[in-house]
Amino acid sequence: VLLSSWWLLPSLTGGITELNVEAATEALAKLPWNVAFNPSVRQYDKEALYVGLTFLLTLSLGWVYWKHLDGVMRAMLIVGVVTLTISSTLVSGLYSALPLSHLFWPLRFMTFSGFLLVLLTVALISTTWGLSGRGRRSFGRFAAVGIIALMLLDFWQSASLVVTAPAPEEITHVAELLEGSSGWRVATADLSLLGSSPSYLFSTATGREQVFGWAYQGAATAPLLASINQAIEKGFAAYALDRLDRLGSDDIVVLKTTSESRYHVSEEFREALPDAGYELTYRGRRLDLYQRQGGPRAYRVDTRVFAVGSGAQNVSLVFPEILVGSDTALDSYSVEFLSQFDTLILAGFNWRSRGVAEDMVRQLAAGGQRIVIDLTGTPPDLLVRIPRFLDVYGERILLYDPPRLDSVYDLGGQGRGALLQPFDSEIRPWQAYVPQGLEHKSVTFDFQGAQAVAVGTKDVGQGSVTFLGLNLMFHSVLTGDPVAIDVLERELGVKAHRRPDFGVVSLDDYRAGQSGYRFTMDVPEDGLYLLPIARHTGTALFANGNRIPTLTVDTLMLAELPRGRLDVEVRSLKTPVYAAGMATTLVGALITLMMLLPGVKFSRNAFTSMRSVVLRSVRRGARTAASGS
Repeated sequence: VLLSSWWLLPSLTGGITELNVEAATEALAKLPWNVAFNPSVRQYDKEALYVGLTFLLTLSLGWVYWKHLDGVMRAMLIVGVVTLTISSTLVSGLYSALPLSHLFWPLRFMTFSGFLLVLLTVALISTTWGLSGRGRRSFGRFAAVGIIALMLLDFWQSASLVVTAPAPEEITHVAELLEGSSGWRVATADLSLLGSSPSYLFSTATGREQVFGWAYQGAATAPLLASINQAIEKGFAAYALDRLDRLGSDDIVVLKTTSESRYHVSEEFREALPDAGYELTYRGRRLDLYQRQGGPRAYRVDTRVFAVGSGAQNVSLVFPEILVGSDTALDSYSVEFLSQFDTLILAGFNWRSRGVAEDMVRQLAAGGQRIVIDLTGTPPDLLVRIPRFLDVYGERILLYDPPRLDSVYDLGGQGRGALLQPFDSEIRPWQAYVPQGLEHKSVTFDFQGAQAVAVGTKDVGQGSVTFLGLNLMFHSVLTGDPVAIDVLERELGVKAHRRPDFGVVSLDDYRAGQSGYRFTMDVPEDGLYLLPIARHTGTALFANGNRIPTLTVDTLMLAELPRGRLDVEVRSLKTPVYAAGMATTLVGALITLMMLLPGVKFSRNAFTSMRSVVLRSVRRGARTAASGS
């Protein structure tokens, strides 16, 4: 472990480590043993993960001849058994409860485990042959020959997989069309149903950059791409097209699906493509290709609405004008940056210091900024164990039926009283928080004979802050309730399903490669600009030789650029976790070298001292990795 730290510690930052732990744990692939050791499974699915019935015989013989096995063979046997066990559905619940289990998917170690079992089988054959002689002990030699025969028979059906599959004809044709077009990037709206062939062919055959394709989950842009997929499937067309545009998509390949498909591309998305400037240039049996003219570009950001928190990512599906920061900690942003926006939304947010975050909100509210807070998903107070921010508490309630809202203003043309649509049928009872401690109440509802707050405000110094209850944001995403959307439009100051009006700035002399990106751009005025480039922890932006601070917005790079012509370079720099990894590897190498040198003996005190040094190095590297991610 120490020797591998030069790559292990950096690999624990970014990629899959930034995905939600619960979601990543839920996605862990599990191997039912009735499939893993069922020879007939390949008759129905040639690509089913069949481990091999012969390995059970190998494992059995391994335990029988355990005392005759050397240390390496015993280690191979143990590793094979452990890997098979933790990959199975028998102990998946126990394994998922272990720390870092969401990062180490046991099924991905099956190839190595199978290789060890094959080596163990060969070693067992040699052992049983050597232990066998004439007479009654000759059975071992028959067993050795029998294992070889059974293994060849068992895995003969897998030989049909050792082929080079021809490239799908329709995907190849689309790749040829892309090669002759002038767009910038291509997006494959297939919900990952087409497999890996588009990702390969659209890059190798056309040389085009891709927005996303199959198995994008390890990318830095994975959260944004998952939201786009959700929008394509659920019909949030304005959001999907706006985010695809931000990513530089001039060509969109759309898979034809039906409502009976497990996943399907919504008709709302298809119908909105022509209105967004895309032309249908190819209509195939399974694929449609939409294209438009375009090239490398950046965007002048509309500074109307900025949002922080996981809940803001959800509600932006309905309100695409919302610019969502990727960091959910409010105090990771500066007051100077946040004050550039007319409205600040805090939903599902957190903080490094509650006091600092509250002081920031007070300053922004005093400056006249509209601030809207939803306490759903915020950290609970340690004493009362419910959300608290600015001395406003969130009281948890459960609702089985939608309430009637009473308001001081008209609710979606239904007067000052309107009934919400039924809550999502898969989420019952509906869990929500009601803000307590507000001076003004604008939208209320009856709950167990008392008046509960759905929308209210609290005076904060010279300003005021609006608090939302009833989990209205998430309700509007799930149901599209016009009453809830009308309330949110009024409080957030934006219109539902309306794309933002971003200015476009061309990127001239654009070059992209392994070393990064280079281009020039004429910036018309000072301000915030969004670059369609994923921002990693070590990503650095240089303009005319000067480093420019950047932020991550929707996983992309946001920078405040000065007016004028800029020579821009974007490249990745080594983060501190790389140095920590190299230092830990060096310690491991020194220990290994000392153990291999003849005549070197470790006393207990020396070993204890060295162990302390190693542990301090590992802890320092872990802290660096955690702060970097």
